[in-house]
Amino acid sequence: MLQLPDPDIYASWRIPLPQIDEIPWDLPSEWAAALQAVTRDLPFLGDGQPLDIDDQIWALDASGDCGMMIGMHSASGDTGFQVGRGYSVDASAAQATVWTAGEVQDFLAGYRFRLWPFINRVMLAPQLHDDEAVWMNSSISKSIPIGRLDQMPLVRRGH
Repeated sequence: MLQLPDPDIYASWRIPLPQIDEIPWDLPSEWAAALQAVTRDLPFLGDGQPLDIDDQIWALDASGDCGMMIGMHSASGDTGFQVGRGYSVDASAAQATVWTAGEVQDFLAGYRFRLWPFINRVMLAPQLHDDEAVWMNSSISKSIPIGRLDQMPLVRRGH
């Protein structure tokens, strides 16, 4: 079936996760920072079905009404997601990071049967705290910035 371009989309970006440091020049810097932070955390604290990070591609689409659609899919296109829930192209880096982390977390848990990030039987929640994007561990009221899971003590890469 022939797929015609969506007339409401004015910009699209597809970025393989292994190339996350090669951000297209026209992607808003706040969204670039969000993708980079979430990508840095993906190898850590996963529990459940494996995720081949090297096979994943970020998919972002900006619409004419200044909305941003967030997505990620496998290189083959057989698994993935893309959602647009009123996310603003003009969001702060912290807000874009929380939105992106939350969507990836929901996708992994709901469709890939993978809990992430997950530590001591607790799923960390992406939240804004003092204008910073953090993973919150509600069981101990502690947080760590999103993009810094590798700096937690005793953290190992997920499988």
